[in-house]
Amino acid sequence: MPETQITFDLDYPPGTVFDHIADVRNESRWQHDLKSAEKVTDGPVGEGTVFETDYRLFGKMRLELQDVRRPEHLVFVGAGPRMWMRFVMDVAARDAGSRVSFQLEMRPRGALRLLSPLLAAGLPREMAKRPDQFRAALASR
Repeated sequence: MPETQITFDLDYPPGTVFDHIADVRNESRWQHDLKSAEKVTDGPVGEGTVFETDYRLFGKMRLELQDVRRPEHLVFVGAGPRMWMRFVMDVAARDAGSRVSFQLEMRPRGALRLLSPLLAAGLPREMAKRPDQFRAALASR
């Protein structure tokens, strides 16, 4: 089961970082494998918000925002025919910005399970790109 975690600093306050990441529709700014993301629940983004997504390799997944403690903690649980995933983000104020920690756990399903060793090997390398990708995404908003 592929898992990884990463911690990095951003020059943005925790609320800005949290709000940007909590809204999955922003993910296309840093995740080029995201083909589409649609918010399917009413109201503001928060506890229980659901997004229908479509990723190149993982296909369609329903992501639900859980355990929300803005601006310091959130969990996304995603499930689809090809993948189950759990993404945890913690954000803490640090100097004039934020210290951000991500933890990602993935459970490939169906035929994609055969790629688990490749996903496990590539996931840390992919996550290492996130700090610069988030910096660019936040700067362009």
